[in-house]
Formats: sequence, structure tokens, C-alpha cells
Amino acid sequence: MDAKKLDFKNDYFDYVICMGNTFGVFPKIKKRVLKEMVRVCKKAAK
Repeated sequence: MDAKKLDFKNDYFDYVICMGNTFGVFPKIKKRVLKEMVRVCKKAAK
């Protein structure tokens, strides 16, 4: 799945975990990916 546009509804997950070297490989999209991770994570878990 494209990390820049996750195919999940807002507030879908309790937690989001990013494993591996994602940001080292794709430093130019780091902010977009982090925003998507926040978007799909439930507000109470933040």
C-alpha cells in the first residue's frame, strides 16, 4: 500500500507502528507519511 495515501478510514487504528528503515529510504515523503499515520490513528491513542 502507498504509505503516502493509506487506504483506511480516519481514526481506524488504535496504534500505528512504522518498522524498518522507511524514512531512511524515503526522506522526501517523511512528513506526508507521518500525517497519514496520524490520520488513521484513533484520537484517544495519540
